[in-house]
Amino acid sequence: MYIKDGAERDVSIEVENMRKAAALFPQVRKIISSFDGKVYNIRLSKAFSEQIPGSSIFVEKTGAYLGIYYYDRGRHYTIAQISLKDMAGGKRIPAEKLIESAKKFREINLKAAAEYEESMNHIGEIKKQLEGIEKLFEKVSSSVPSYVLSACGLNYRLRNY
Repeated sequence: MYIKDGAERDVSIEVENMRKAAALFPQVRKIISSFDGKVYNIRLSKAFSEQIPGSSIFVEKTGAYLGIYYYDRGRHYTIAQISLKDMAGGKRIPAEKLIESAKKFREINLKAAAEYEESMNHIGEIKKQLEGIEKLFEKVSSSVPSYVLSACGLNYRLRNY
C-alpha cells in the first residue's frame, strides 16, 4: 500500500512535537528578553538548556540567519529565526524582532499541527482512494512494455515509492 504502516503514529508524533515547540514560547520569550542587545555567543544556548531542562533546544548561527530550534527524534522545529542583517553588526541580539519571529513560528507550528491532525481524520478515506489508484496503475502498467514506462518516467510500480 502507498501509505506506509505507522503513518498515523508518525503524524501524531509530528503533531505532538509541533505543539511542544509552540508551548515553549513563554519561556523562550523570557530568555530572549534577557539577551536583548547582547552579543550572540554560546551563553544563549546554555541559557536554554539551563532554564528549560530536557527541552532539546539548540541555537544555531548559519549562513545569513540565527535560528532557535526544538529538536526531537531526528527532526527539528523552528522556534524563532532572524536574519543576521537584523542584528547590529551581525552580532547583537534584537530581542523584540526575535520575539516577533517566535510568535510567528508559534502560530505556524500550531496551524500545521491542526492541519496534520485534521488530515489524519480522513486517513481511512485517503487509504481507500490510494489503493484504488494503485490497483488501476498496476493494471495499466502491467499491459505496457517496461521500456515505454521507463521512457514516460513510470518505470517503478507504485509500491516502490
